[in-house]
Amino acid sequence: MNRLRLPQLYILLLALILSLSGCGKPGMSRPTPTASPAPTSTPTATPTDTPMPTATATPSPTPTPTPTPTIPPAEWLSEADRAMHNGDYEAAADAALRALNARPGRDEEAQARLKLGAAYLRDGDYAAAIVALRSLVAADPESDAAHDGHFLLGEALVGAGQVLSATAEYRAYLEAGTVITPYLDEWLGDAFYAGGVYTEAVAAYAGAIAQAPTRSFEVGLREKLALV
Repeated sequence: MNRLRLPQLYILLLALILSLSGCGKPGMSRPTPTASPAPTSTPTATPTDTPMPTATATPSPTPTPTPTPTIPPAEWLSEADRAMHNGDYEAAADAALRALNARPGRDEEAQARLKLGAAYLRDGDYAAAIVALRSLVAADPESDAAHDGHFLLGEALVGAGQVLSATAEYRAYLEAGTVITPYLDEWLGDAFYAGGVYTEAVAAYAGAIAQAPTRSFEVGLREKLALV
């Protein structure tokens, strides 16, 4: 075996060391380089439409109702007179009723009942007239309206065929005094005659003749008296 030279031996040892260092230690592996994670992109905010505020309707203020002015009884009574004058008896009765519902005073109430009875009488509603006029003479018998009410009640009773009941109302009217006494005596005589009370009819006609305002009126009464 040829002995190697020292320099050559050194070179071989150096090469062996380098080769061993390149292989590394047994059981050990070089770490695999880990890839750095790619930077995560920050999500871009999606613009959202901002809802427009909904307009709230402002409630309209509720108007304060204006109170209906109260019509005083006197005006309703005047309206009843106008309607009677125009021949509108339904309107006259309505106005008289409104006067009664308007809290009238004592005199106004009596006048309203009188006008109500008169309107019913002129309209031919005798039953309603009798009710209205009887309530008048019962409620305030001493009033001037009740005095006239007796006469109108007599007329309503005659119209309803209650002629003998009418005579009591005519007499009540006479007793209170009236400038139409002879005419009322005549109507009283007519009522008694229609009811078959002839003696009373004669007396009433005689009283009318005694106070006859004209000759022609007296002649007409004497003709009636002759038929009794």
